Amino acid sequence: MSKQAAEIKARSLMTELLYAQEGKFVGVTFTTDSGRVRELNGRLGVKRYLTKGVNPQAGDTLELATIWDRQIGGYRRFNVNRLQGLRAGGMSLAMR
Repeated sequence: MSKQAAEIKARSLMTELLYAQEGKFVGVTFTTDSGRVRELNGRLGVKRYLTKGVNPQAGDTLELATIWDRQIGGYRRFNVNRLQGLRAGGMSLAMR
């Protein structure tokens, strides 16, 4: 298996694990558009803080995920194709 194929498979596994954690706390590490590495701690699927008629998760695709960032108390969206690490369900996965 080539290095690129292994990366695709690992990222696919992390994405599946991420979406399986709906409503549970997770930690994600990803690369931003500017190339900076960023960490978020929060939950997926939070609907409590939605304002009338606005759903930040409505634009989610397979590539984009919305997470409730508990440190800032707001929604953040990130590209799952840029995941570098994931902490969820008692496991910690990282790309090298």
